[in-house]
Amino acid sequence: MKAEVEKWMAKQGFTFEMHVAKSFQATCSVVDQSQYYSDPITEKLREIDVVARHLAQVGKAIVEFVYVVECKHSIDKPWVMFTHKKSKTYDESLAMCTLPATQNGNVMLLEMAVKHVFEGNYLFEQPDRIGHGITCSLQGNNDIAFNAVHSVISASIGLNRKEDEYSVATGLKGYNPIQVTLPIVVLNGLLFESYLDDNGELKLEEIERGVLLQASTASRGASCRVDVIPAKSLPKYIEGIDTGWKALRPAIENDLGKMKEIVQRERGC
Repeated sequence: MKAEVEKWMAKQGFTFEMHVAKSFQATCSVVDQSQYYSDPITEKLREIDVVARHLAQVGKAIVEFVYVVECKHSIDKPWVMFTHKKSKTYDESLAMCTLPATQNGNVMLLEMAVKHVFEGNYLFEQPDRIGHGITCSLQGNNDIAFNAVHSVISASIGLNRKEDEYSVATGLKGYNPIQVTLPIVVLNGLLFESYLDDNGELKLEEIERGVLLQASTASRGASCRVDVIPAKSLPKYIEGIDTGWKALRPAIENDLGKMKEIVQRERGC
């Protein structure tokens, strides 16, 4: 009976989710599994697989980078991300404002983007080719890749909204949540990118990391960044975002005083 239950758990993806959570525990301050959020569209409670956090306390303020993770098992059906080259005028720093965030988190991102704090930081760097669509190959109409991307965007926005609403509802003096979320889909399977080369020939190549800019109803049509990571690349990816966080933290501490003035002005404090 035990063997049958273990086989069922693996098939349902529970074992994979636990492995992903354990991987984030090596570097993140807090890691939760099966966390619930209020869907921004339906207002119904939904579950997200893993939520991991990097935390920094600066004075009375707490700054959080939250990794919102959807885990998907697709061993026999590789995913395909459709990509295009970044334009020559692509601004890496301002593009980081595609990350969902609380109101104060958005202020922090904009303030730091103007100063190009993000340049060279793994947390924010993007590949030469950016995804504009994704699908699960070799299957029918129920596209789990499309659904996973929109689900993780909704979860990210829902968690940010929860923080903003709590701030307003409680009226706690000095409680201004500074939270930035990074939507991530971890894929137990292969990830390919597809595009046409300069000669118009179709290219299909396996990649270790894909960055997708996806508009969503939950984001009111705005593009949100979603990282899609094959499971075999997850250790390298987590090491990269941890290094990026450690490099970013001093900049957050240095800029937080000025940012606080901007936040207070924006909120009419």
